[in-house]
Amino acid sequence: MISNRGKVLIIEDSPEHRELIRRAFERYNESIELVLVDSAEKGLRECESSPPDLIFVDYFLAGMDGIEFIRELFHRNIQTPVILMTGRSDEATAMEAIKSGAFDYVVKDIGYHNALPYIYRMALVRYRYEDETNKLTRSLLSINKAVTDMSSSLDMERVLDIFLTNAMDLVGAEAGAVFEKQDGSVKCRICHNMPPDLVCNNTVFENTGSSRTIGGDELPPELRNAGVQCMLAVPVDLSEDRKTCMALISFSAEEFPERKIQEIDLLASAVKSAIKNSMLFEMVSRSQKLWTETFDAIKDFVFITDEKNIIIKTNSAFADFVRLHPRDIVGKPYHDLLRIDNYSDLPSGREEFTREITMNGETYLMSGFPITLEDGTEAMINVMKNITEIQKLKTQLYHTDKLSSLGLLVSGVAHEINNPLTGILGYTELLQMKTKDESLSKELSKIYASAERCKTIVENLLTFSRQKPPERSLENINDIIDKTVELRAYWLRSNNVEIEKNYSDIPYSLLDAQQIQQVILNMIINAEHAISQVARERKGRIRISTEYSAEDNTCQIEIMDNGTGIEKNIINRIFDPFFTTKPVDKGTGLGLSISHGIIKEHGGEIEVESSAGEYTLFRIRLPIITEKP
Repeated sequence: MISNRGKVLIIEDSPEHRELIRRAFERYNESIELVLVDSAEKGLRECESSPPDLIFVDYFLAGMDGIEFIRELFHRNIQTPVILMTGRSDEATAMEAIKSGAFDYVVKDIGYHNALPYIYRMALVRYRYEDETNKLTRSLLSINKAVTDMSSSLDMERVLDIFLTNAMDLVGAEAGAVFEKQDGSVKCRICHNMPPDLVCNNTVFENTGSSRTIGGDELPPELRNAGVQCMLAVPVDLSEDRKTCMALISFSAEEFPERKIQEIDLLASAVKSAIKNSMLFEMVSRSQKLWTETFDAIKDFVFITDEKNIIIKTNSAFADFVRLHPRDIVGKPYHDLLRIDNYSDLPSGREEFTREITMNGETYLMSGFPITLEDGTEAMINVMKNITEIQKLKTQLYHTDKLSSLGLLVSGVAHEINNPLTGILGYTELLQMKTKDESLSKELSKIYASAERCKTIVENLLTFSRQKPPERSLENINDIIDKTVELRAYWLRSNNVEIEKNYSDIPYSLLDAQQIQQVILNMIINAEHAISQVARERKGRIRISTEYSAEDNTCQIEIMDNGTGIEKNIINRIFDPFFTTKPVDKGTGLGLSISHGIIKEHGGEIEVESSAGEYTLFRIRLPIITEKP
């Protein structure tokens, strides 16, 4: 939520315009602090002394103009979003503003000052949403890279170093250490910038059932004496008798942000498998007696091959995957057991390597580590980790970033097109009312229909680019679906499409009913179109089912049709804006993009699976939320 209180800086050299803007903001909300100055130089001084939430700056100013002001803000590292006010509505001015770092621009047409308070509020919503999205995207990409780096190494010290380094970067800690507690004794495995007298401190293992910040009087005297302001203790329990805890220390901040602690928990959860693997391999090097048990405890596929790629040892996970007993695997070339699509990409030498491979439609990270056995045999330890879900996360992050960037572009374009379109529609309607020539009237109807279609496309563009939070109320998913199906009842009957419903008892949840209805409607219309492309003898059927999961408190919606399906080579593009397989007059390619954005805004996920010529299934997962945050 954006507070009704805030601070806005207006840089406008016209006294008349400043007075009109002041009155407009007072009418909108008197609690907004409005600062009006007549030059860019005064605006810079105001930004440095008391930064505002948003800046409106005129393009034409004496001395430093609006574009130069925006560039100077960038050089001074002032992050406040700026909206350029200009009397010129040409594309070149808009592009110059955006390239210089403006968040947006507004044309100073008649009555523009009355729109500024509303533009201020919507701009803050969009800016803060995009800022949080970009921060989350960068954090998730950093976590993803850390997990990949750790998964490619079996060296414990290397894994812990990556873990600690990335954790310190995430929260901005100045120092950190990873401790291990085993058999009652505490050992520091790795540390960065830690004072020597803190390395052996056992405090991090006290009350660390979950990540927690320790600060103020709760800090032990030896930590306070060393200048520590706060410490974040992050437990990573690997087994009952072997526990690891990371301590992150700040000498300046009194506490770590809650969102950063959540990101640390995500990193700790994601890397637990890598740390486990490293610890297990460390145990193998210490005790030959535990070698087989440890080998089989690793859930990733691990197998050892000789110089001819013949398997000489394997773990249970690998044996279970190929559905053979380990003794039936030994002596066989591993490429006869694993149908690797890009086998030729794997190195033929004995050097250490890490490659991504595909097999049975899934992606694996395969690493090889050369070793020399006791009998002198040159061998290779091969480790395969399924990273299909991590790859999906990378794709989602890329898609989210692409939609965010494109949304900024289409918003400006759509606003520019909307005004002349309204004029075309209005004047065409007037001409239709005045003319009595039937032939001319038909031609005007064609113009009107084409302009109306353009207007619909522009409205879809504005819907796609709008970054507003959902207006939620307690709703029932099943009721929303029923109301949506009723909207299409006539067309479904006309196209001989049968609706099959299979509902579960779904709890009420805070949803924006109109937005969720828009998503369901998009899915049904797409299903109708796919069914209409199939031969007539095949009866059309759309199956809609819902299911509630008490385990993670989510509901799942599935919409399945028996239409033409989606070709494998384009299924990854269906959520891209403007991508459509429909004819020019049947779709704009924005429906699924908008649906994707709506579900993400509700904290959910949407995915698709399809078989060309058989079916398409959209699966939506939404969290059940009963109280507003």
